[in-house]
Amino acid sequence: MNKPDIPVTGGQLIDWAKEQQQLLYLDNARGE
Repeated sequence: MNKPDIPVTGGQLIDWAKEQQQLLYLDNARGE
């Protein structure tokens, strides 16, 4: 898998991390 470019600034990094967590949560929920 290609990793997306991680933003440098803290605020963007937090938003990016939240997005990744939501995607993982959706993937896990779909898998069950």
